[in-house]
Amino acid sequence: MTFSSIIFKNLKHNLKKYISFFFVNAFIVAILFMYGSLMFNNIIIKEIGKSIIFENMKMAFIGIAAFSIIFISYTNISFVKYRGKEFGVYLTLGMTTKDLRKMTLLENIIIVITSLFAGIITGLVFSRLFYMIVSKILMIERSIYQISYKTFLLSSGVFLVIFIINTIFTNIYICKLSIIEVIKSVSKKEIGKSRLTLGILALIIFLLSLYFLPKTLFKQAFNGNDNIVVFFAVVIIICPYFIIGNFIVLFKNMIKLFPKLYNDNLLILANLSHRFSAYKTVLYIVSLLVSGAIFFIGFTYNLYSSAEDQINETHPYEIMFVEENNYNNISYGEVENLIKANGGKLEKYSILEYMRLPEYMVIDGEVEFWDDKASIISESNYNKHMNTKIDVKSGELVQVNVIKERMANSHKNNDVIFTFEDEKKVKERSKIFDKDFKLSKEKFYATVNKDNLFVVTKDKKTYINAPYTDDHVNSMYYTGSAFIIDDNDYVKIKNKIGDSSISKNHLINLKKGDKSKIFHALVSDLQKVNKGNEKSIIEDYKPIFKGEILKASLKENGAYFFSMMFLGLIFLISSGVVLYYKVLTDIEEERQRIESISKIGMTSRELQNILLSELRTIFFVPIILGGGLGLYYLSVMFSNSSLMYILVKKSIILVLIYAVLQTIFYFICRRRYLNEVLR
Repeated sequence: MTFSSIIFKNLKHNLKKYISFFFVNAFIVAILFMYGSLMFNNIIIKEIGKSIIFENMKMAFIGIAAFSIIFISYTNISFVKYRGKEFGVYLTLGMTTKDLRKMTLLENIIIVITSLFAGIITGLVFSRLFYMIVSKILMIERSIYQISYKTFLLSSGVFLVIFIINTIFTNIYICKLSIIEVIKSVSKKEIGKSRLTLGILALIIFLLSLYFLPKTLFKQAFNGNDNIVVFFAVVIIICPYFIIGNFIVLFKNMIKLFPKLYNDNLLILANLSHRFSAYKTVLYIVSLLVSGAIFFIGFTYNLYSSAEDQINETHPYEIMFVEENNYNNISYGEVENLIKANGGKLEKYSILEYMRLPEYMVIDGEVEFWDDKASIISESNYNKHMNTKIDVKSGELVQVNVIKERMANSHKNNDVIFTFEDEKKVKERSKIFDKDFKLSKEKFYATVNKDNLFVVTKDKKTYINAPYTDDHVNSMYYTGSAFIIDDNDYVKIKNKIGDSSISKNHLINLKKGDKSKIFHALVSDLQKVNKGNEKSIIEDYKPIFKGEILKASLKENGAYFFSMMFLGLIFLISSGVVLYYKVLTDIEEERQRIESISKIGMTSRELQNILLSELRTIFFVPIILGGGLGLYYLSVMFSNSSLMYILVKKSIILVLIYAVLQTIFYFICRRRYLNEVLR
């Protein structure tokens, strides 16, 4: 019998063992092929090649490729360990480790070639559907299907790297083991010492971190220190590793308080307690994969699905433009006539006047340069615009924000200072601030005339949310927040600064007409008005159109969702594969254990219940822990949004969908597991 015939007979005999490893490799190749083809698609590069969307797609591909290398390497190591007894038999029959390495190398070459071929074929078959989804998400109306030869090279190159790494790991594993160790490797028990105190301490730290992370993030604890935020985030990821391993021991001690329940599950608890380190590792890995998948898919899906709601909240008006200094100087009547000339009819057209002043915040006894052009509105202008009756006393202010965010009023406990003086004086003062834009109160007041100050103490500030304008920001202005002050205070300041700091927001809602046509007609008309001004600044003063913003948001968030969906999908598939190989590598050990237990007179039904209880632990604990962590991080990410509860609700639905899929996978694995162990 030749060496090659041994290999082919071995492959044929162990086809069921190889088939799962083959499918995992082929799946990764198909993913790399389809997603990698985007990197060399000339149509996509022409459409979005210079945008942040394409850069994010590149980063997502790098993430997918890196994770694929790690994941395939893990499955390869698990697969080699599963075959430990088989290797031991070959060694006892006279094979050397060199022969064994050669055999595994040839086997890997066969698997790599077949997986590469099958993966590329699968990628080609599904690539048209793949590109249909991409074109819809990126809102590209023409066909974008295109496969470059570079895609084949990229997929093959990445998979070649995976093959080399797998070969190195396999050789290291085989070289380190003796004959006896190789034979026993499949049933080698992982024993660890329980540290109940460490587990309880980890649980306490974990719970404290869960509580303080959002508090610190929103500057309600530890002064919002960024390093503390990172620390809590990392601790929340690490602590479950220690909690899982020691929770089994803690649970065992607690359940002793209920003798009947304890006695009924004695064997299950004993086995879990004995092998807690092995379960700790696999449960932790799978929980992280699940939480990562839930977070990546949930976060980007929520951004994409709620894009219209968010745009409606931030842009209550369909068209807005800012009139300031020599830019966009156009009258109400001219805009009204332009809309009528293009077949439109106004529903609402309001012009909101406000002034823009430098804003300083008093924080911890120091003056911080906060905003060079904060918006100040008189109470009468605001009330006329919003049809309200807000009454602001002299020396007080009301801060109004378009959107409801917890961070929007994070400095409500600080005094605020506005200066009304020429721009040259403001620039001179800015030079004496430190790198953090802070200055002592004494030095600050020494640089400004007290008659040119408007100071409002923290006890005279109130806050409201209202859709008074569109929330928009660029290098020239920000319109999402403003300060409403008393009319007399407003007139006093306006008389000092003149019209140079006065701005006007033109806010338009249309009752009928082609909104896009009217918008472009307005843009064209304002370009003529601004003809003599600087071109780079004209672009910032270009009108904004809700329809365009929504389209751009859907396109950008859709691309993020698509990329993260791929990464999240790999995480979910990986979690299933990790569980599958855990079940697979435990079969021989479980068979020996069941044989020992059956000698004390246990029935097949009782043995089956023991096995299924352990299997359910492996499959469903990650749903609770991983899904819970994913939901927690999503709730933290969305907690600054007024749409938080809607977004979290959608995320919970995502977790439930995963739970259903995991349940199906559990029943598929359960049958094979029982058949293998109880045969």
